[in-house]
Amino acid sequence: MEVAGSSVLVDSVIQDSDHWRISPASSITTSLKIEPEFNSPLVDLVQIKHILGGPIVFKIDKDGNTSLQQLSVSNDINVTG
Repeated sequence: MEVAGSSVLVDSVIQDSDHWRISPASSITTSLKIEPEFNSPLVDLVQIKHILGGPIVFKIDKDGNTSLQQLSVSNDINVTG
């Protein structure tokens, strides 16, 4: 998919995809922005599952908080903020 312009609404379900590449036309344009259209959202902003119908492994809730089901770290990790 190639998108040009200030905003685009995609209202469909992709059943099978090899990979997605989101690349802005300009270096000062945000590549991917997810935000509610009006008011505050009442549900999670993002949910990622590793299998269809499985548990949520990564989530951004309606308040912007992130959570991971499992975090594996093989080297040092620094957390700030």
